[in-house]
Amino acid sequence: AGALVLAPDADGRLVLADDAGIVAVLFQPPAPDRLPGRHTRALALLAVQAPGVDDIFVEEAVWTASAAMHTIDGSS
Repeated sequence: AGALVLAPDADGRLVLADDAGIVAVLFQPPAPDRLPGRHTRALALLAVQAPGVDDIFVEEAVWTASAAMHTIDGSS
């Protein structure tokens, strides 16, 4: 459904969206019709770095989350 973009929506919320619409509001679960399932072929992992947080901590969090993604059960 096109490239993913992270941008504010009309209400000022930071959202992940593509050509088909909003995938998820930042820090909230994906829209029900956009949840991954057994036919999902790819997942996106995003990291948001707050001001004052050192790069090394963000990098560590991304590596940890990336490793955990391999344990996700995609049978639903």
